[in-house]
Amino acid sequence: ARSLWNAGATIVPLRPIDHQPIEVVVDNDDAGVEFIGVWNDSVSPIYFGDPGDVPYRFAATDLTETAVARYTPALPEAGVYPVYAWTRAGGDRVEQFYRVLHAGGATEVTVDHTRVGTGLVYLGTYAMEPGQGHGVEISNRSDTPGVVIADMIRFGNGLGDIDRGAGVSGKTRE
Repeated sequence: ARSLWNAGATIVPLRPIDHQPIEVVVDNDDAGVEFIGVWNDSVSPIYFGDPGDVPYRFAATDLTETAVARYTPALPEAGVYPVYAWTRAGGDRVEQFYRVLHAGGATEVTVDHTRVGTGLVYLGTYAMEPGQGHGVEISNRSDTPGVVIADMIRFGNGLGDIDRGAGVSGKTRE
């Protein structure tokens, strides 16, 4: 996955990439998210989150950046974190622009959401530190008419937390 990512591929992982037992999930209706510009609440039944949450927010695209969703995680410690965005497939999706803010600066990532379906998309692995404004920004900048969506951003992979009858493993997800 790392070699494909470095070659410019979009990665839709079935398993976590890289090693990071810490996991911080920031959903669109959490305190760590700031919306700048015009964003609308979705009413879709398909989204990341709990019943009753705002499913996700969306903004119309524009040739220049007029709307940004800024996700700032409360990281417990400095480390190298794989970063993922949760997305939902739709006929009005476009190449969506992400800006990952990390210890080395800012990395711009574009994901063609017309080709990835519903689920997690890998945005890369980055060194991040608590309290430094590190995180992810979702921009509405695009040459194609449509919408960008802002749902969940995950930093790190975490530990197994599903009980399938034999108890929770507590082992790293990768």
